[in-house]
Amino acid sequence: GFFADRLKGGLQRDARQLLGYCANQPILKRRHILDLPGGEWIVDAFEGRHIGLTLAEVELKPPFGELELPAWLGREVTSDPHYYNSTLAAAPSGGEI
Repeated sequence: GFFADRLKGGLQRDARQLLGYCANQPILKRRHILDLPGGEWIVDAFEGRHIGLTLAEVELKPPFGELELPAWLGREVTSDPHYYNSTLAAAPSGGEI
């Protein structure tokens, strides 16, 4: 109703204002959930200044189960700080990761 619409609009306005105070820029991405044999994959396809970057992670079923890696998967970057959200947020527009 009216109150929910006002609350939603106010929260969105406040969120945009808070983002303006951030030194880093927001990360834009589309998230895809894939239920594949062995686990659920979360695939993030980045947009904006990181367009072309795609990162994937998997939640294994069970936690230490066997996993067949999909053919489309690239190199392992879990411990590479270049791909941390904090690094991506601080990267300048058009900059290399």
